[in-house]
Amino acid sequence: MINLADFKRWEIIGSGGKTTFMLENAKLLAKQKCGQAKVIFTTSTHLAWLGARQPNFYPGRLLECGGPEKGSLEAAEVRWRELNLLTSAVGASAQEEAGRLCGLARLNAERTKWIGFTPGELDRISCWPGLDYLLVEADGSKRLPVKAHATHEPVFYAQADLGVAIIGMQGLGKRVEEGQVHRPELMCQLLHCEPGAVIGAGQFVRLACAYLALLPTQAKVLVFSQAENSQPNFLAELAAQVRKYWNTVAILSQAADKQGQIVYREF
Repeated sequence: MINLADFKRWEIIGSGGKTTFMLENAKLLAKQKCGQAKVIFTTSTHLAWLGARQPNFYPGRLLECGGPEKGSLEAAEVRWRELNLLTSAVGASAQEEAGRLCGLARLNAERTKWIGFTPGELDRISCWPGLDYLLVEADGSKRLPVKAHATHEPVFYAQADLGVAIIGMQGLGKRVEEGQVHRPELMCQLLHCEPGAVIGAGQFVRLACAYLALLPTQAKVLVFSQAENSQPNFLAELAAQVRKYWNTVAILSQAADKQGQIVYREF
């Protein structure tokens, strides 16, 4: 089984569960090094900022960075260094320990979205002192289970050593039209289908392979998310079909159990 903790700089793309995957794994990685691992999660595109409506949605501590003006990233690094020293101290409080897991956010003026960092900025962040893991969400999908990518995305950074592609099982049976998939016109081109066509298993596998083809990293992981109602045998068959084209990729499923805990299975 692949040990995701062996990889230190992640980029996560796809649809139907990227943010859930990033946040769940950020929490898991923070338990590395006997609970001393320092983790930052952020985005190269954008993330919804739920703010007061769901203050506990993002785990750990929010580390805000100013706009793209000169000096803002340097100021955020200074705060990171201070936090790094604080959370490394013997006898650190629970609140201080929570600071080992940080969401690095550049908020828009309305404080409704995280604005993405540039690839160059992410490469600099990846070298911050004491940082064990950096997880970056690298595209958007309008909260839809499947998508086709435009030419301007995903937004990758050079230091990444693991690429993760997420694809939502709820995309099976969806029609290639607005409100059911992201960018239906581009998806028609990708799947060589007519608008309104239903996504079956073959088209789903083609989408998964298209996601994987975008990842520049040597190490790649495919995640079948939203798999609560998917039978293991069916997931295994999808994995086998993907491996006809990507025989070295690690393939997982992601699902919430009856207690709401996220569970992973490797195929």
